[in-house]
Formats: sequence, C-alpha cells, structure tokens
Amino acid sequence: MKGLSRFKVISFTCQSFDDPQQIFESLNTTGIPLTEGEKVKNWLLMKLDPETQDRLYQDHWCGLEKSLDAVQEPKRIDEFFRDFLRWKTGETYGIRQTYANLRRWWYKSQGSGSRGSLCQEFARLAGLYGKITGANDKHGSKRVNKILQHLRDLRIDVHRPFTLRMLNDASKSDVSGVNEEELIQALSALSTWLTRFWIAGKSLAGLNNEFARFAHHKDGQYIRSYADYWIERIENLRRTRIAVPNEEEIIEGIRKRKAYGSKATDAAKAILWAMNSQLGNAASPRIEDLSIEHIMPQKLSAEWKKYLGEDADELYGDYVNSLANLTLIGKEYNSEISNQIYEEKRKRYRNSSVMLTRKLPESYADWRKDDMEARVRGLAGLVLECWPWENVSRAVARWRINQGDWQKEQTYRAVLPKLVAGLLDLGHLENAARLSGDRISRDLQPANLRLKDPTRYEQIPGYHEYKIYVSLTFNEIIRRCRELGERCGVVVEVEQER
Repeated sequence: MKGLSRFKVISFTCQSFDDPQQIFESLNTTGIPLTEGEKVKNWLLMKLDPETQDRLYQDHWCGLEKSLDAVQEPKRIDEFFRDFLRWKTGETYGIRQTYANLRRWWYKSQGSGSRGSLCQEFARLAGLYGKITGANDKHGSKRVNKILQHLRDLRIDVHRPFTLRMLNDASKSDVSGVNEEELIQALSALSTWLTRFWIAGKSLAGLNNEFARFAHHKDGQYIRSYADYWIERIENLRRTRIAVPNEEEIIEGIRKRKAYGSKATDAAKAILWAMNSQLGNAASPRIEDLSIEHIMPQKLSAEWKKYLGEDADELYGDYVNSLANLTLIGKEYNSEISNQIYEEKRKRYRNSSVMLTRKLPESYADWRKDDMEARVRGLAGLVLECWPWENVSRAVARWRINQGDWQKEQTYRAVLPKLVAGLLDLGHLENAARLSGDRISRDLQPANLRLKDPTRYEQIPGYHEYKIYVSLTFNEIIRRCRELGERCGVVVEVEQER
C-alpha cells in the first residue's frame, strides 16, 4: 500500500515537432534502463489509434512474448530481435544496439511501410524462434525437433539466425520450394558441423560472423537441392579456422577438451547418448534418466592412486574430465559406484542398461593409460559414424612403396590398412604369410578372429579376410609401416601431408 500511495501517472502532450519515441526512451535514463524489446514494442505501436494498439498488442505482441517464454525473462525478446537483425543485415551487432539498428534497417529496407504488419511478422517468427530455443511448442516434425533438441543440449546458440532463416524457408515451402526432407538434411549438416566443433574443443570465435552471413545470403537457385546448397557453403570453409573438424582434430578433442563441468556437462551427456544410440541399443533409456559417470573418479582415493601407479597424478590431470573418461549410467547407480576401483566398476557396468557402458568391461580389462588412449580412438570412431562428413577431404598423410606414386589419405587410421593392401597387391599369398603372426597388435590377423576390442582394428581394403591393429599414434604408424615393408622386402615411406 505504501508503494501504491507513491504511484503516479504522468501524461506528456507532444507538439508536431517532438519525437515521442525519443521522449519515451529518455524517461528511464535515471532508473533501470529500458530493454531493447520495450523500445521496439513502443516504436511498433506508437502513433496508432488505441483500438489498433490494443488489437496488435493482444493478438501479436502477447503471442510473441508467449512463444519466447519471455514474461519473466524479457532478455529473451532482446535476443530474438538481435538474431532477427543478424539474419536480415548479415552484421553482428551487440544486443544493446538492437533497437537502434532495427529502426535503421526498417527505414532503409521497408521505407514507410506498416509497422502493424511488421508486428504481426515478428509474432510469426517468434513462434519459429521459440521452437529453436525450446520455449515454444515442439516442431511438427519429430526428426527436426530431435536435431533442434541436440543443438540446445550443445549449449551453442550462435547458429540461431541461420536456423531461424532455414525454418522460415521451410514454413513458406509453397514459395521457397524447400520441403521437410531438405530442411532435415540441411539441419543435420549444421548439427554435424557444430557437434564436431564442440568435440574438437575449438573456439567459437568467428562463427557469429559466419552464421550471420549464411543467414543473410540471398536465396539461391538451388540447382541440386536446398540441403546440397548449404552443405557446399559449409565445405567452402574447409581451409579456414572454422572448417568442419577432421578425424585427427576429433581425436585430439576427445583426449584433451574439458567435457565435464558447467555448460560442458549437458553437451557431453547429449553426445554420449547419441553415440550409445548409434550402437543399435533399441532399449536405450531416456536421456533424462541418465547421468554422467566418471570411470576414473573425480577425486582419487588412495586405492585409485595405488592402482594407477606412479603416473596417477599425471593421468588424473590429463584424462579425468575428458570425454574418454566419461560414460552414462542410470541415476540410481551413480553415487553408489562412483569411487569404486575399476575392477568393481566392471562388475556393475556389465549389467548396465546403457550399451556404451555395458561394452566397457569387455573392451578394457584395466583402466590405465593404454586403455584410456584406446577409448579415445574407439569414441572417435563412433563420432565419425554419428556425425559423418564425407567431404572433410584435406589429406593428412601420404605413403608410397619403392618410390612409386604417393597415395594420400584423409585419416591417419587409414594409412596402415591401405599400405597392407598395397603390399598384398605385390604378392598376395607370399606377403600375407610374411605379415601374419601371433602378435595381435603387430601382425596381420584373420578377419574372423575374435578380439577383445574390434574397434582397434580395420579390415584390409580388397582383402577382407584380413584385419590389422590401427589404434596407434602417427609416429607409431610410421614405424609400423616401415617394419611391414622390410618384412616384405620393399622400401616404405610414410609422412605427414603439409
């Protein structure tokens, strides 16, 4: 009541030469600043008759607030207008300059058109934007909604101007010609790009500008398809710092990037869950019912330090919060097993409802450096299956036999099997005998041999009855290739592609 007794209504009468919007903007200069959304709302409704103002406010502006779930969080309106402006201008203005630049864009591009129709358009687009942020109802397509949910889980939002533009294109399919399947393919390409970017631990600097340019790019003549057009645009960035990360960058990211703590936890959980689904586990639990499990615990007990040996502190520092040391487990088990030694955890993991976790005991007998590094490679293989990008075509290595033509490979992992195929081409039976043996990690093995972790091996192209161990560093691959060449009586050269 004391507050209400101090409440006053002040009315200003403007002359023809006054700017009502400027007066409105100056009213709160000594108090809490007006939000960009408040300024936009007043500008849209200013100088309209009361009946029209009420209609636009009730029918469209209130709908905009609801779509953005912004009644309690007005900043969401500011973010929507900022991303709308990035789409329409291709520029990355800061959020505090949104209103001024929005007015400037309007007068420059639309002249003296109806701001009432603009208010209506904002309400429509806010409905699409709310599907991107999760504030509005789900998208009508389950597949589109699944991709949008994954992008939200990554906690990366720089893509929103571009994604808004794509959803708008698809919403006007009768005009744009963009059907749902093409939208899904384009969104999948975007999801792959950003997921690989997150896993590789690359800086997001520069993506803001690129997504603004993507969104603003004029409608193309989609000669092949809408999706192909945007995929090609992403591929054109392959020699830049923001290119889609290749296999080696993914391996390095799985090994080194911090994948637990703050916003990273949600992203890591979403990525592990997607990889678990890739394993074909039809009975996979809902992501909401799972939590992150550290295989090597977050805090090392004396028992764990003894188990890891003299390198315990180094291993802890290098791997504890890496993706390689994380898995998923039902919430009811997490606190119970979190600090147990690995031998005890293995017993629990065998009964896990999560296939990604259930495979740990059969794949890794111990949990020391060799197994941690092997899981880096295993997860990298799953990442490439879940988020493939066929045209990450930059060669990373090359090899040749007896000074023949150089053969270029896109991944280090491909060098050994391709080289062995080349050696077998020189003499199938003779060289197969020279390369075969009982040393599982060094010799050629029959493809039907049951092995503890099949992900560490690759079949030989053209000779599928054989496979070879490939879970090695690049320097180890070089040494192994030279050794295999010597066993076959030829000179093998392997080097990094520059």
